[in-house]
Amino acid sequence: MKDIILLIGHGSRGPDGNREIERFAGEWRARQPGLDIEVCFIEFADVLLEEGLDCAVRCATVRGAKRVIVVPLILNPPVT
Repeated sequence: MKDIILLIGHGSRGPDGNREIERFAGEWRARQPGLDIEVCFIEFADVLLEEGLDCAVRCATVRGAKRVIVVPLILNPPVT
């Protein structure tokens, strides 16, 4: 049974900051195709924290996962 991993970035007004987190998630998925990785942001993005958490819980239910592992990725300052 797989876990759902939810990566949470800060979010950025400029698209480069959000793309960096998305790229990181994509590289992680490519290296570990068995992992179920979702992404959301605290602010300045299409998928915000509340929606990301809701989505991760729904995904866990549908996919039979027992846990949602939340990983904060505040790796870079927001681009303003």
